[in-house]
Amino acid sequence: MIQVKSICIVLLIWGLFTPLSGYAHGNLSDRINNLTAEISKDSTSFKLFYDRGLLYQYHKEFDNALSDYVKSKALGNKSDVLQHRLAEVYFAQNKFGLALQASKEYKDISDVKIRKLQAQILMKLNRFSEALSNYDYVVKNIVDIRPGDIIEYSEIFLFIDSTNYTGAIRAIDIGLDRLGSKVITLRTKKIEYLIKSGQSKKVIEEYDSVIEEQTRKEFWTFKKALYLFDIKNIAACKKATGQVDASIALLSMRFQNTPGIKKLQTDLNKLKTKITDEN
Repeated sequence: MIQVKSICIVLLIWGLFTPLSGYAHGNLSDRINNLTAEISKDSTSFKLFYDRGLLYQYHKEFDNALSDYVKSKALGNKSDVLQHRLAEVYFAQNKFGLALQASKEYKDISDVKIRKLQAQILMKLNRFSEALSNYDYVVKNIVDIRPGDIIEYSEIFLFIDSTNYTGAIRAIDIGLDRLGSKVITLRTKKIEYLIKSGQSKKVIEEYDSVIEEQTRKEFWTFKKALYLFDIKNIAACKKATGQVDASIALLSMRFQNTPGIKKLQTDLNKLKTKITDEN
């Protein structure tokens, strides 16, 4: 990203790229005070202002962070990492236009980190097509993609067209291909989209697929039973409640007496009463 030409530059870059989490230990106020004392002795060091701004940002003192970042830039800090931090702070302050402007000064436009931040900023500016273009790039190129990234990606399709569940589901499927079928947050979101788009057959297939992968099947089977009741498939719903009973019966008494299972049994009995009232 930044070409290293000397030991001094190596040390500088290391300092600039120190992650926020690195400041989670120790007394943050003392660290800020120590940097303030150093700045009073050398007010021309853009690294000192950057380092203190980073601490302020970590502590969510965004006005102070911004002031130090702007000063660092004025003193000659032209690094991409500073531009990223500026964009983050403007974003946190809901100054989305300034956040986008700062992000566009980031020189390495192939970096997925800045492209992801730009997508989030563009979403806030209601520039959904541009946000989607950025997220397309991120999803294709990011190495350590997270379920949350995929869900954000899927939601952009619906911001552009609230009926485009095909695009949203396709995005979720990309995530499942990348991260594996056992990522429950993605499976849950896919079921949500299938339900909202009225694809009842695929909803049931998805529930069956998730249930098959679970060691503990009672909770997901109950979710399926609730859905079957909602779509008035009473016979299938009744069968599913029996499967929930069977799954609970396989548990040890210790598990059967846990608050979670007791609540499930209470909810199951309520559903059985509704089934009876339907007959």
